[in-house]
Amino acid sequence: MRTSGRGRIAGGKRAWVALLYGIATPVLFRTGHLNHNLLVGDAGIVALLLLWDAEDRPLSPGCAVLAGLLAGYAILCDYSGVVVAFVTFLYAWMRSGGRPVRVVAAFAAGCSPGVGALALYQAWAFGSLFLPRSITCMPPRQLRTGIVDSIGRRPR
Repeated sequence: MRTSGRGRIAGGKRAWVALLYGIATPVLFRTGHLNHNLLVGDAGIVALLLLWDAEDRPLSPGCAVLAGLLAGYAILCDYSGVVVAFVTFLYAWMRSGGRPVRVVAAFAAGCSPGVGALALYQAWAFGSLFLPRSITCMPPRQLRTGIVDSIGRRPR
């Protein structure tokens, strides 16, 4: 990004930075409340710092891979990391210049270990890549209605 004066963001880039800050605010707000969201927020901030350049030089694929690794780590930490990964992806795509396919492929390659680890864990722990176990396997009737009623007797 080009700056004008003492660290100010020039011209048309202001709207994009404001939009990025607005989209990131819900994720950053939650970071102070839950520990894994703190990791998601930290990964997102570091990924965006890797992609940012004050002199608006072309983005290197190496930086895109590192940002993708951090975005994949954010997804692995919590599903809210998808928002961080999406915002980081959009910023990498905007900064890609004349070679968007190369930068996007590098970012996706960086994301794949974290997303792959989450998919493997999901399949191993819950039996499905996409559905949690509570949806695919309902508990027995006794668990749905309660083991004991309010005065301590077993339901009939």
